[in-house]
Amino acid sequence: MIEDLNSNLLNITYIFLISSLIQHCTQSTIVYTDPFSDFQRDCNKYKIVNGSSSISSQVCGNYKTLFITQLSYQFLIYETLQLQPHYEVTLEFKFLKLNNNISREFIVYIEDKIYHQQNYHNSINSAGLYSCKSDYLIFPITITIQHSSPSVTISMIAENNYWGITEFKLSINECLNECIYCDSFFCFYQELFLTLFNEITFSVVRIEDGWSSGVDRVYVIGECYGFNYLKTSANQLQKDFTLVEHKMISFQAKILIFNSNSTIIKVYIDDSLVTTFNYVYQQLKFDGLICEYISIQEIKLLQYQHFRTSLKITIIVELKQYYFSPSLSPYIGLRDFQLFLERPAECYDKNIIPFDGCFSDFFDCVEGCGLCIQGICQDCLFGWEFKESTKSCIPICGDTIITQDEECDDGNLLAYDGCHKCKYSCPQNCKYCQFGKCQACQNQHQIIGGRCQFIGDESEKTHYEGNQDYYDFIILEGQRRQDEIDNQFESVILQNRNPSQILNVRILEQQYSKYKFDYLNNCKVEQFGKCLECHVEYEFNFHKTKCIPRCNDGILIQEEICDDENRIQFDGCYKCLKSCQIECLFCSESKCYNCQNGWLLQNYQCKQICGDGQLAIISNEQCDDPEDPNCANCNYQCDSDCLVCNEFQNCEICQSPFYIKNGKCLSICGDNIITPPFEQCDDGNNIPYDGCYDCQLQCSFGCIKCQKDNTCVQCEEQNYILDTQTQICQEKQRNSDLQPNEDEGNNDIVIVSCNENQQFINDQCVNLCGNGILNSLFEQCDDGNNEGGDGCSALCFEEDSYKCINQNNSFSICTFVQQPNFELILLSDTQNQTKIIELSFSQEVYLLSYQYFEQFVEFTITPQTQYQLSLHPLINITAQLSHPKYQISVQFLEPVTDPILQLKIQQFSIYNQYDMQLKSNSKQLHLGTPFVLSKATQNRVNQVIKMNDAIVYSTVSIASLLFLTGNYFVFLNLLDLLQSLSYIRYMEYKFPPHLSQFLETYTKISLQPILESLRVDELFTNLNGGTIPYLKKKSQKPNTINGLNQMYLMNAKGCYFSYIASLITYFMCCLISSNKVSDWLGCYFKKNEEKIKTLRLISIFQQKIQLQCQKLKNYYFSSGIVQIFYSTLQQLLFSTLLQFPEYQFNSIFEIINSVAALGSLLFLISIFFRLLSITTTQIKNKQKWKYFFQDSKTEFWAANFKPFQIYRSAFYITIITELIGYPQAQSVLLSMQSFFYLHYLILFRPIKSNYEMVKLICREVILLIITGSFLVYSLELNHDQFFLYGWFHIALFCFLLVFTLTVDLMDSVQKTCYIRLKKRQTQERKKILQYYENPLQRFVQESKNDQQLKK
Repeated sequence: MIEDLNSNLLNITYIFLISSLIQHCTQSTIVYTDPFSDFQRDCNKYKIVNGSSSISSQVCGNYKTLFITQLSYQFLIYETLQLQPHYEVTLEFKFLKLNNNISREFIVYIEDKIYHQQNYHNSINSAGLYSCKSDYLIFPITITIQHSSPSVTISMIAENNYWGITEFKLSINECLNECIYCDSFFCFYQELFLTLFNEITFSVVRIEDGWSSGVDRVYVIGECYGFNYLKTSANQLQKDFTLVEHKMISFQAKILIFNSNSTIIKVYIDDSLVTTFNYVYQQLKFDGLICEYISIQEIKLLQYQHFRTSLKITIIVELKQYYFSPSLSPYIGLRDFQLFLERPAECYDKNIIPFDGCFSDFFDCVEGCGLCIQGICQDCLFGWEFKESTKSCIPICGDTIITQDEECDDGNLLAYDGCHKCKYSCPQNCKYCQFGKCQACQNQHQIIGGRCQFIGDESEKTHYEGNQDYYDFIILEGQRRQDEIDNQFESVILQNRNPSQILNVRILEQQYSKYKFDYLNNCKVEQFGKCLECHVEYEFNFHKTKCIPRCNDGILIQEEICDDENRIQFDGCYKCLKSCQIECLFCSESKCYNCQNGWLLQNYQCKQICGDGQLAIISNEQCDDPEDPNCANCNYQCDSDCLVCNEFQNCEICQSPFYIKNGKCLSICGDNIITPPFEQCDDGNNIPYDGCYDCQLQCSFGCIKCQKDNTCVQCEEQNYILDTQTQICQEKQRNSDLQPNEDEGNNDIVIVSCNENQQFINDQCVNLCGNGILNSLFEQCDDGNNEGGDGCSALCFEEDSYKCINQNNSFSICTFVQQPNFELILLSDTQNQTKIIELSFSQEVYLLSYQYFEQFVEFTITPQTQYQLSLHPLINITAQLSHPKYQISVQFLEPVTDPILQLKIQQFSIYNQYDMQLKSNSKQLHLGTPFVLSKATQNRVNQVIKMNDAIVYSTVSIASLLFLTGNYFVFLNLLDLLQSLSYIRYMEYKFPPHLSQFLETYTKISLQPILESLRVDELFTNLNGGTIPYLKKKSQKPNTINGLNQMYLMNAKGCYFSYIASLITYFMCCLISSNKVSDWLGCYFKKNEEKIKTLRLISIFQQKIQLQCQKLKNYYFSSGIVQIFYSTLQQLLFSTLLQFPEYQFNSIFEIINSVAALGSLLFLISIFFRLLSITTTQIKNKQKWKYFFQDSKTEFWAANFKPFQIYRSAFYITIITELIGYPQAQSVLLSMQSFFYLHYLILFRPIKSNYEMVKLICREVILLIITGSFLVYSLELNHDQFFLYGWFHIALFCFLLVFTLTVDLMDSVQKTCYIRLKKRQTQERKKILQYYENPLQRFVQESKNDQQLKK
């Protein structure tokens, strides 16, 4: 929690610093002054209703003043101005009002929206009288708005009488560093790709710049407010663009809407709806018309992910006829269009200077930066200090590391030591120096040991000069024995017996000798009496004056009292000195004997225990009271929007975007961020009656009840009436709802008219809403009552979260519905290197367009690290309603601490059956710190895996050769071993990563490549409606990639392929060895008696192929079919037990899958019950059951070896599948099974082959050790212990295979030798039999052989 708090505090600090930096570094630039001062009668800068109004100007000081005389709201002044890239516009001017007691209203419009509206009278504090006309009062006005469009339109109007403006200034806050688009927080580093219609006036629309209205091209140019625009009579504009390589787009434009009520603007990108804008019409308070009824709406789309080079933008406005101008047709216009592109991983700083953030159009780190993101430094190299305000690195002076412009760095701030403030300086008393080394000293000083030492008066100097060789000897030979120095010193005394000089020289000698010995002790490289490099276990002290032991290296030497290889304070050893915990009150020899209150003494250490009812002093415990409901996990429970609070529930630190007020976190109204439930809306302004006011939904003017889209459903009845077409309240006429009109001929007749959807009953107008009869012209629903909260409101409008079934003239049925949502569930363990996350939806949803889900989803992992992410669809989302489900696989390639996965789904892309979009489009999931192998360890694991693969392939090759020679028993036992090892990976232990990778190697010998070539998975997917069939969760960490989460047919497809392939082989053998084929060969033989080659081929076919097929046909039902069953038993039983008892019959695939799984279950049960009857009863035809008696001894327990072997495999698979989630039970039962089976093998020795017997015994011993020792993984182990046990088990697995390979080689060699010996004996026997009945022939043959030898 403390780490999260620090992270949030750091983020808040970053935001504050960035905001402060922008606010202080950006300066307002005045771009226009007095734009209204050059008015002429024919200029397009004002609009007059009649000629009674007048305008004049007067120069006062440095400014021109505009004076206007008018009646009512009859004079409107306006101006459109071109602006540079900016994010904020500020208007400053002074409003002049005639000095009288009459209140006058003054309004300022920017882009046709009111930004200033106030009644001015004498009671308001003014700035005084106008100096040039004393009958006018001055009122200063300042308006600041967020604005980024390349032009701005300003208009002003005032109530009748006299008014004016002066000292007008327009300033902007420009974007920094050549930024072309920004806001008040940061710059959007994007390239301005295209601008259209940005000039104030233009007269031609080029073909390549034109837009279309859906069918026809638009080239019509309109004019208003002094600017031109692209005009179309349709309600939409669209254009296709050809772009360069990019990854994001942004655009902004102004949509001009004429003669339309409030409506909605929709923006489509590539025919997909991406955003909508609510357009609220504000009528200009002007007695005349300007551009009919115009309104300007600015639209923006920022940072939209887009990769294709083709782009289509469509803007659709749902035009609604303006009720005050039924004769004027609505239409739209466009201007100020700008399209921005963000290039992928590129930058452009227009220079070739390295280390400035961008080099050769690629992001680069600034000098000294160790970590930067897109050219912005985040962390510095060692020896540099990070400057947060400028995101730059500056060298650290005094860290003994020379960087950038530092001349030297001796690790101290001492003056006169040769280096001061990282610049060379002369030593004290030095007259001339170079590179910090003194070359000449001042008077009465001499260079000794690189420093200017005080010599004294002239006599001492003369003595020094006369004995300079002696001092040089001390400097260069200071490490020689002290007695030799004393002897030479005595000889100096004999030459000069001045006692004071002798004393001075003696003291100097001792001081220098001590300094010399201390300084050069433990020195490795020394030059001129100065140490340049210390020994390995030593390092320089802070001032580089001597070599001291290197602390925290784990080696205890010299004056070090302890060395625990860390810099953790209060852990018993700190800076190689004994220390105690800060929580300890009394300690001795780093052992604590008394702790602070709230700390528990255990093993001479103070430990904090949450829940013991004692508040631990100096800890992160805020509380520890099990009875306090506000205390959980020893921290006070704060409100959901508070990060840190005190015991009184007063918040001290709030989450963003909240702020603290009186101990509570309050939302910030006006920041364009909706913070439920405190804010219903936030439109970034404080304009009333625009749908949102004070961050609460507010109805339009005159409306007392409306829906969320500001659609009015009830007006204030006394003065307003609801227009059911426009849903806007209109002001009533002065007469009432009941309007009696007297007829001139008959005063007794009264004509009464009621409002719409009302009926005159019992002398009053009664509303028909709630009568259970829907009138779709005036009602959205009618459920027969006037009660809200049931789906249909009291005013017959559908309520939020309800869907009504409406039919005209009938009763409405409303149903409560919820917005769909999605959730992320971490399926794998938090320590796994590969994280498996399940993405599912709460309801049936569909995709709005026929595109892939991957195009609408974005994954981000923080902090930044290297990883591989893949998305596997279990049930794909399509344009049809479904329950989609995905699995996300994230494999981390480097160590990272507590990574967070953030998933964002594009808005307006996924809807439920009621066309409601997702409740939330973004979610985060803490993945937990993964256990990632280092590169060195991973390389070692890869080498071991390759070695194991080589052993597996070698063993399989030898077994296959033995299989071809007729030794099926070796091959089947090896297959049984590899299958048994492959299922170990399904045990639910937290295996170390290198062991998990190793266990995957046993799955490489499979039929998967053949099944993939046959597209079996594609067939099953089509049968299941286009999705990959999967099984419900069978364990706590399922994965669609392995077998635990797959359905029966997906797991057992290899078994069925083996059965089908064996049957096809059997039938082919039957066909080849049939009598018909033999008869055909006989006829063909007679026809080709004279063709020797043909006869030879027929003979080879009969001997090699037909005869072998006959043997295989006879062998198939005696042993072959049983061997195939045994070779597939583990996989078939594994698939059957996983499916049990989850049988479904919803689709063709599920029907076939469930029927096949049930049939397999019944078949296996019948086989297991009848298995022992084969070997325990008297079998007359043992050839039929040859498999069960082959290679086994005849004793009772030995003869049952094959059934016991089948039962052993069945129990092995049953334990694996049925005890998923209970790994400890799996370990105990598997080790017990190996123990009992090993006891059976040793006691009865059921196999004739000694080699196979040895292999089986070795296998069971190794499996007994492995499965039993797996229990260590259920203990709390550190990473080193995990690694150690993992290597131990890998070694056992490798030994098992190496032993099996060695025994197989020995067996093969022995059998090869035996076959050769037997073949040689057979040949000799043939020779003997050849001449047995004719000795003379043998004599003749031997004579011929002798003659050949002589030749």
